[in-house]
Amino acid sequence: MSSAGSNAQEIRITVRGSVATLVPGLTLDVVQHADGPVERWSNP
Repeated sequence: MSSAGSNAQEIRITVRGSVATLVPGLTLDVVQHADGPVERWSNP
């Protein structure tokens, strides 16, 4: 998991993983990104 690419207004999370091997010799990697605004608490 990495938050590289984030700044004060937006956050970006990247998750990387490997898929369980069902076929010998076949390796698959999975990468997923999620972006969103940074939420900040403020007084009303």
